Amino acid sequence: MGAYSKRQANVSLSSALPAVTLTVAKRKGTNAIQIADRVIEKVNLLKGIMIPGDVDVTVTRNYGETAEEKSNELLFHMLIAIVSVSVLIMVTLGLRESGIVAIAIPVTLALPWPFSTFMGIPLTGLPCLP
Repeated sequence: MGAYSKRQANVSLSSALPAVTLTVAKRKGTNAIQIADRVIEKVNLLKGIMIPGDVDVTVTRNYGETAEEKSNELLFHMLIAIVSVSVLIMVTLGLRESGIVAIAIPVTLALPWPFSTFMGIPLTGLPCLP
């Protein structure tokens, strides 16, 4: 008699509190991190003006934050790889050669960014070029 499912509890809770869901999608070629930050900033500016003060605003998904975390993690792992390769070369070939490799790897990885930006090609599309 007093037993109810978790789904029933969610339905009764959601019917007690009215809610509005706002979904914002980025356009192709735009920066998800910047878009998410701008949207959150605009919503915060509208609190008390267009959004009543008694309305709770909750961000449920922020793909900009997720994208930034993944980007930072990728850069950190690339740094670990560069240091590891440089140390390995230093042990096997010497200090001078490891210095050359330590400079050559980041330069080689960084070159496509300015050229792809200049040509209007997203960085994710570079591996698809013939």
